[in-house]
Amino acid sequence: MNHSAFHSALALYALILATSGCGGVAEDRSINHSTSGERVAFQHGDDGVFVATGDGEKLEKIFDADEKVIAVSTPLWSPTDERLIFTTARSADPKADGANRDPLPWDANPEGRRFYPESIIYTCWLRESPHDGQTAAPVVLFEALCDHAGYIAANLAVRWHPAGERVAFIDQVGERAVSLFEFDLTMREVKRLLDRTSAALIFDWSPSGSHLACVMSGENEHDDMTGVWIRSGEKSEWWKVPQSERLAFPDSWEPLERLRATKPAWTNDEKEFAFVTSVDVETPSPEGKKEIRHSLFVADVAAREVKLRREGTGVIRDIRWRPNASEIGFIEGKSSALRFVDETGNVSQHNRAEDVRRFAGWNGDGKRLAYVVPEPFDDAKEDWALLFSRIKDSRDRVFMADETDRFPGRMVHSGVRVTFPQWSPKNDSLSLWGTYAPTRRSWLSLLLPWSLRPGDPAAILDLQTGEMTWMAVSPHEEAQVGHYYLLKKEYEKAWEWYAKSAEQREPAGPIKLRDLNLFMSRQQIHHDATFFEYVCLTKLNRPDEAAEKLKAFRANMTFDTSNAAELFPQSELSGEELQTELHQLADFITPLMQNAFITEGYLSLDAADDGVRFFRSEMKQTPTDAERLAYALCLSQLLLVVDDRSAYAELVEESLIPILIKLFDGEKFAATGGESTQRHFRQATEQLALYASGGAALLPLMSERFLETFSEETLREHAARWRSLRETANDATEEFAIDLMLAAALKRLNAADELTELAQRMETYRQHHPEMPLDPAKIDDVVESLRTSAR
Repeated sequence: MNHSAFHSALALYALILATSGCGGVAEDRSINHSTSGERVAFQHGDDGVFVATGDGEKLEKIFDADEKVIAVSTPLWSPTDERLIFTTARSADPKADGANRDPLPWDANPEGRRFYPESIIYTCWLRESPHDGQTAAPVVLFEALCDHAGYIAANLAVRWHPAGERVAFIDQVGERAVSLFEFDLTMREVKRLLDRTSAALIFDWSPSGSHLACVMSGENEHDDMTGVWIRSGEKSEWWKVPQSERLAFPDSWEPLERLRATKPAWTNDEKEFAFVTSVDVETPSPEGKKEIRHSLFVADVAAREVKLRREGTGVIRDIRWRPNASEIGFIEGKSSALRFVDETGNVSQHNRAEDVRRFAGWNGDGKRLAYVVPEPFDDAKEDWALLFSRIKDSRDRVFMADETDRFPGRMVHSGVRVTFPQWSPKNDSLSLWGTYAPTRRSWLSLLLPWSLRPGDPAAILDLQTGEMTWMAVSPHEEAQVGHYYLLKKEYEKAWEWYAKSAEQREPAGPIKLRDLNLFMSRQQIHHDATFFEYVCLTKLNRPDEAAEKLKAFRANMTFDTSNAAELFPQSELSGEELQTELHQLADFITPLMQNAFITEGYLSLDAADDGVRFFRSEMKQTPTDAERLAYALCLSQLLLVVDDRSAYAELVEESLIPILIKLFDGEKFAATGGESTQRHFRQATEQLALYASGGAALLPLMSERFLETFSEETLREHAARWRSLRETANDATEEFAIDLMLAAALKRLNAADELTELAQRMETYRQHHPEMPLDPAKIDDVVESLRTSAR
């Protein structure tokens, strides 16, 4: 591996932050209301299926999935009573290894996991209505086949008949085709509803059940089966809707996603429905690709006529009819603008309605609407905390607007990421998932098993009061709710949730290095709330209890290296030597890991100032070199977040550079580019961590732009200190790093003579070290590249 100066070493940091593509079919995690609005139901991945009262109280688990279940659908309420159906999928191949499934845990992506083509057997379950307060366990209704787990995860496989006596479902016909069938709950018989087959198919009834709509995809775009088909009444002929053969393209070529994007949206009176199509046009885009035009059509069922309402180059989604009106609301384009179109095609939009993440539509009487927007994020703002990258869209705001003040309306909630919002049919409330997530992520947390992981409690949001009723199903989610109230500075309420979580939460405990599988899985599922409990108790002025929580946090977030040498049976080192190496590596990594988590925690609470005070206090102790390094690195980043550049520069001079000089060894670092061995593994890891993290922490002082706010007098004082620090450097790499800082300061000071001498010295170094790519003139480009890549 070629470790060539700060730029190439820090490129690893940027690369780590890259995310994978978004193929596959997205899970539907809607929290569905019963017809009366008295109850809600939702699936929660591995945790099972739950029901609660419509206000979010009286939570009850009704189903627990076993280890063979790979997907669970959102429960569907009967249109006539409180019966429920839901589906679960298992692989049709008992030897399937799950390689084509999303490896992340259920709550890793607030928008839902991704699911991919796979032959599955799915089971439809029925839970009868509670009787005399007693709830019966769900029973199996039937099983069916299909070729994609997305049918279950996206809740596309089954629907209640409007009369509540039958269940329509998708089943496989042949190897690569599906069709639509119906299960009679009374007779326990199956009959076919559709005399056609399709490569992919979704379906649903209109609101009152007068019409059945199917959206089908044939083997290719010219297949006559592709499009929207409508059947009105029980025995009428199917009508293929004109203009519907060009399925919508929601930035995905996945057939099921295109069907979902084309699915009809009905008016309450069922006389009309809207649907979206997409088509290539000949006019090429600046990137050399054909433009895709998206069209919003409205179909009159009785007249069998289709009229164009809206056309443009922006994707159209979240289509909602205003109750008892001809107005349609939708989100359009890359700007995610919330727009409204009337029956004449006139489009209206308030200038505030940009960057809308979700449009929940109108309440039952059409007098109020709700939508979700990300909390403001200034892309243009210079962010110098390169070790803790800002996470865009980690939080949302919920707005409600009425007829008199449509935009922006009133912000009723903020602080968490909001997904799958749905109006209650009874109250001015939304069901949703509220994800407490970090606002910044450290590069180290992506490599090690502990970091601030999100959690997804279900909730009911009262839009009149802004109060959230949480339906947390696990101790981890209860702790996540505690984080939310800690963010809101409601410390007593936060502690109630932490205490509730602690009653059932298993202690995190040190991770055993000898179990690599556990190590990797913990990277995904390890959650530790004790640091947040420390913060809460501190705010509640309970210092002794807070100190115990901080001590427990430090004890839990560490490595158990006992018997870890078993991992390397062929090692060239003796068992004792290898054990010593691993123990020393853990001693070096643990403070970095712990304090990166602490920093993420304070930043997620909008409490960077508290973090600054915390680390200043910790540094007054007598820490080890590894602890001093971790404290200085994290404190430097918090000072950059609060934009205290003077304090940051002083910290770099007094603490960070001296400890880097003491710990960094240029010869050992150069040796990391050679053949890797267990003997060199620890030093390679330590030196690369020093090089990358130290380089990122120092980069701002190498930038002329960062130094613009410093007065000439202050810059001269800093430059003098940097010259003194350079004299203490142990090798040329450290000297060169400090010279880069001096070069930026001297340019600001117009110190031509000294700058010429410095430039000659740096060029000589670069000639002897051609692997060093950093050019003083391009520091700002390097900073911006890292900042952009991290975003």
